[in-house]
Amino acid sequence: MACVASLLLTLTALLIYQAHALGITVDEPSHLLSAHLYWKGQDNLKPQDMPPVIKIAGGWVSLFFDLPVPRDHPVWQRNHEWPIAAEMIQKIPLQTLPAYVFWSRVPFVLFPAATVLLIWWWARQWVTPWAAMAAAAVYAFEPTALGHGALFKNDLAAAFAYVLFSYCAWRYWREPGRRRVAWLGVSAALGLCTKLSMVILAPLSLVVIAGASAYRWRPLRNAALDALLCLAIATAIIGTAYQWKLRTWTVSEAEQLLAGTGLMTVLPVASWFLAHIPAPGSLVEGVTSLLRDHGSPYRTWFWGELIPGGTRLYFLGAGAVKATLVFQLLLVVSLVLLFMRRMRGRFGEAAIFVLLPAALYAGLASLSVLQLGYRLVLPALALLALLTAFAIDELIQRQARIPAIAAGIVLALHIAPCLMHYPNTMSYFNAWAGGPRHALDYLSDSNVDWGQNLRALADYQNRNGIDILNVSYFGTDRLERYFQPGRVNVIVPPWGSPAGKPERLRPRRGYYAISTTLLTGSLFDPRLRDYYKIFRDSEPDAYAGWSIYIYRVP
Repeated sequence: MACVASLLLTLTALLIYQAHALGITVDEPSHLLSAHLYWKGQDNLKPQDMPPVIKIAGGWVSLFFDLPVPRDHPVWQRNHEWPIAAEMIQKIPLQTLPAYVFWSRVPFVLFPAATVLLIWWWARQWVTPWAAMAAAAVYAFEPTALGHGALFKNDLAAAFAYVLFSYCAWRYWREPGRRRVAWLGVSAALGLCTKLSMVILAPLSLVVIAGASAYRWRPLRNAALDALLCLAIATAIIGTAYQWKLRTWTVSEAEQLLAGTGLMTVLPVASWFLAHIPAPGSLVEGVTSLLRDHGSPYRTWFWGELIPGGTRLYFLGAGAVKATLVFQLLLVVSLVLLFMRRMRGRFGEAAIFVLLPAALYAGLASLSVLQLGYRLVLPALALLALLTAFAIDELIQRQARIPAIAAGIVLALHIAPCLMHYPNTMSYFNAWAGGPRHALDYLSDSNVDWGQNLRALADYQNRNGIDILNVSYFGTDRLERYFQPGRVNVIVPPWGSPAGKPERLRPRRGYYAISTTLLTGSLFDPRLRDYYKIFRDSEPDAYAGWSIYIYRVP
């Protein structure tokens, strides 16, 4: 327990420092706004794509600040979080903004810490204590999880909920009963309240109940009662979290949902029944918005080029260059060991409830066109970290005399490259990729740049005595927080229609700092995608937090 407590304290300290050190990321202002309105009972802005758990976790902090929600500004009439939040951030006094952002982020440290604790708790039930501790540490120092763990976002909350659901499903499978099915309902509800993609937990919970009952030859009546109890508990929790703002699905929304999940061809009349089931209004709107985005022609930056509609290999490729080499090795060894155990007839149930949910989530994510970063599969990544316990346990068994040293060496090799890039672990790329300086050869978006490194850019300017820095920034942070007046020349990215805009930027002599997400051109009109080509084709002279590239034009 002392080792686990030390791990949790270390992780908490690292995350709290990140909450202070990293600038405001792209979508945090919209989440701050919706969370504030949630606690006021006024969360009615579109796109309603953020479930209530993170609003509950971080929104209460706003009650202690004078948050200038721009209700009297014309932008309020647009009824959309993003432009309203952007205006709100501009109105917050500079002396207040850092404290507001920091304290709003602090509650989110709970989710990665809780996931680490749960991984340790679950693993110690089927491997040695040292192996369980090591598996927990593998996730605690996984660069993507650490890099996003202190932000006002739902990725780490979803990871905790998914691991908790898998654990509760395993417990119920081993010994079905009222108490365990109640926990299954609680975990499913928590998942549905953290991320819209967790809608899969609703049918999965019923599959687990039906499968466990059939496997153990339980009476149909018992299985039906368990299913009703699970649904009742989940419904009560979800309804409460969504403040009981319910409405029924429209037939078109129901058809869109079923078509998006592939069930329309199997259940052609299901839309009529679904249209008569009350559900939280924002959940309905969020799911339909997600499905609309799924059908949009988004272009993914993958392996140095824009791919319309993304690629099924996105998350596999991202894992190859974003996960540490030790993590990859431990995972491969664990899979081999599990295969060997399966061949010998010793494939445990615990491995099934770790491996299958991880594969399911990563597989479904790969079918989506919303490929905005490796962080989107953090729920699967947490389970894969748990899976490494098998390989670590095998190593410890072979080095029985020195288990702590064996596990320690493995962990040191995993942790060292992560800490070398701290606090900028969001932009971490492994040795296969050549490190973060080669990030754009592979990936972009939140794998590298989420608008978090203006502080590092200002530090670079001051250290090198640069009088004026030409900055083209992707994000919602405020440049005046970090730069003195007159020392920055802002280059506005070519958003919107290409009419009247040059196809390419023609830089003059001087220093230029360009956010990496802008360099790819993926967010611009097709005619403007090469706007920053002169920089994209050049080698940067320096990097600010690895997410902003700095060039000197002679």
